[in-house]
Amino acid sequence: MNRQVNYKVKCDRNVVAFTFCAISAFTVLLFATKNSPLYPFQDGLDANTFFSVGKSLFNGKVLYRDIYEHKGLILYLLYGCAYLFSHETFIGVFLIELICGTFTLWYAWKIVCLCEEKTYLFLLPVFGCALWSGDAFSYGGQPEELALPVLMWGLYTFLELGKKVNKAKVIEDKDFDKHIYELPLSKVFLCGLWTAVLFWVKYTLTGFFLGLVFIMLFVQIKRRNYIYLIKCAGAFVAGFMSVTIPVLIYFLINNALGDLWQVYFYNLIFRYNERDIGMSRFEYSLRKVLLTFWRNKRFSLMIVGGVIWFVIGGVCKKNEKKDLFTSVGLLVLCIVTTVSIYYSRQYNRYWGEVLAVFSVTGLVLANRCCSRVISGIMKKMDAAVLDRITHAEMLSVVLSIMLASVSVRTFGDNTYLLKYDREQMPQYIFKEIILERECGDTAGLKILNYGSLDLGLHTVMDNVPFLKYFCDCNIILPELYDAQDNALINGEADYVICLDPIDVGEDRYELIKKVPFEMEWENYYRDYYLYGLKK
Repeated sequence: MNRQVNYKVKCDRNVVAFTFCAISAFTVLLFATKNSPLYPFQDGLDANTFFSVGKSLFNGKVLYRDIYEHKGLILYLLYGCAYLFSHETFIGVFLIELICGTFTLWYAWKIVCLCEEKTYLFLLPVFGCALWSGDAFSYGGQPEELALPVLMWGLYTFLELGKKVNKAKVIEDKDFDKHIYELPLSKVFLCGLWTAVLFWVKYTLTGFFLGLVFIMLFVQIKRRNYIYLIKCAGAFVAGFMSVTIPVLIYFLINNALGDLWQVYFYNLIFRYNERDIGMSRFEYSLRKVLLTFWRNKRFSLMIVGGVIWFVIGGVCKKNEKKDLFTSVGLLVLCIVTTVSIYYSRQYNRYWGEVLAVFSVTGLVLANRCCSRVISGIMKKMDAAVLDRITHAEMLSVVLSIMLASVSVRTFGDNTYLLKYDREQMPQYIFKEIILERECGDTAGLKILNYGSLDLGLHTVMDNVPFLKYFCDCNIILPELYDAQDNALINGEADYVICLDPIDVGEDRYELIKKVPFEMEWENYYRDYYLYGLKK
């Protein structure tokens, strides 16, 4: 009977914690991401590009063959699902963010429970604020943000194994040498599956799981556990191929395997990093990492403090020994993940969101500090006061949500856009102009983003791009520039939206409207231009 009661209490606690994770994610993301219904529009160029590609896939176009963008198929399928939910807004993307955010906090909470005896839910909204309100979060909806729950699951799986090793060392388990460093094959399968998911979103995101594979490979070879190693390899490959085979079938049946190789592999590997940086790649990469930590103090201090604390063994509970497996393994995961993201000749601020997964170590440290402070205070209180404090736990949770919401609203990088109405956004200004010029008939309208990523006109017009190279892609591709120039010279587009005056096709197009606006982030003003075919 006692076992049943304890199990029920544990389940109820998990239900409460998961519900609180969902509420925390909603309240923080509601102000943090431009995909939120509070915002007049999501003006992020990448988000609109992903949305246009996802929309195209659900309107019969084939990725890479008919529409050019160099992220992975799974990312565009997610955005395509968001398009099915709402054709002209990013509410669907917000729902995807909410799901990912909930599970990010859930596995962060499970890590805290794994490492600490006493846990405090009120820390979760503050942790969410650190994750989603800084420079690396960008404007919301980036692959790095959507990958966080998978990475958090991977970190939880690794730390769970470390705790198992630690426990076996303390009780001197007789099977310690034989099985203690083995992950269940079901989890190895999931590691392979999630690695494939990240690979077909953006393959630089797989660094964390490659680090985990390296750790397990090293440990099993050192312990000469070859039979398990073979089983482990089979389970991982099976998980990886369970996602990869359907992806390859998609390109095979659409006669686009060659396009897949050219765009997703060759161009990204050999053409994306052609920029001259004036220094060694190692020096440039190190500078990018330091810049990321400097610009994202909300979680970088948590990473530094938490990882150092984990490595020196401060995370161990009473009666636990310091375990080199966890300490060294965590450092390996940090290094491999960082190298996989930053070792290139490019830099984008949202790359840092991947590193935010390691800030959960700082959350564990904060929980430990809160536990000691609260325990010290409670020892000095009488029973009546303690009873009232126990019943006030929910109040602390509510207050923490309010504090996190106010903090994100006040200090979030995106909230400047909340001062604008939809009618002030260039995309909606241009939409009204086009509707008036076309007398409301926009069926078959051809719109071109010239010289930039997608500026959002495709989104607000519910328009499917007509050109394969429908926008610039931040990569040196002469064929892209030629295709866009030819479209202007030949008058193929009905309307052109760009950030600079067009320098080709002037005899065919006339400037209709120029709108200055804060583009993507505060105090970064650009002029939006709308051109139309001369009538």
